[in-house]
Amino acid sequence: MNPNRITMVLIILGIGEANLAMGQLTVGTGLTYQGQIRLNGTPLNEPVDLEFRLFTEPQNGFLIGPTLHRPFHPVENGLFTTLLDFGNTVFLGQARFL
Repeated sequence: MNPNRITMVLIILGIGEANLAMGQLTVGTGLTYQGQIRLNGTPLNEPVDLEFRLFTEPQNGFLIGPTLHRPFHPVENGLFTTLLDFGNTVFLGQARFL
């Protein structure tokens, strides 16, 4: 049997199983955040220590929820992706600022 054909069948079966389970899934409070870091206009290519905070206003706002730390987080060509989860009490309909 052609290996490409086997791969395609597995992908289709995986999608079918995901659709069957959709009614049983719970939605978490995490979100994926993607960012870009440049130093003097040049994209970074090294791990960095990141901190994320959520505020009530873009300037002079109150801190909401925990500070999330991502020590030694990889950055490639200036780009990074991380999961942020501030918990289930910070997004209750009001605007928030990262």
